[in-house]
Amino acid sequence: MAFYWAISPMEQAWLLAKLIALPLYILFGLIMIRWGSTDRRQWIGLIGGLLVYSYIVGAAHSKSVLSIFS
Repeated sequence: MAFYWAISPMEQAWLLAKLIALPLYILFGLIMIRWGSTDRRQWIGLIGGLLVYSYIVGAAHSKSVLSIFS
């Protein structure tokens, strides 16, 4: 979609922030599923994943790096 609309992540800070947050979201998923041998690790993965997901959605809607805080 970014190529279709000719949007560059280097020009749009909110898009770059989303692209940086995406691997963090994947990491929290791995913590929860693969490395979540204890309940505490699974909760960390779940809560962290939900927070990063909320940030990504907020950045997409507000088109701001501050996401829901703008």
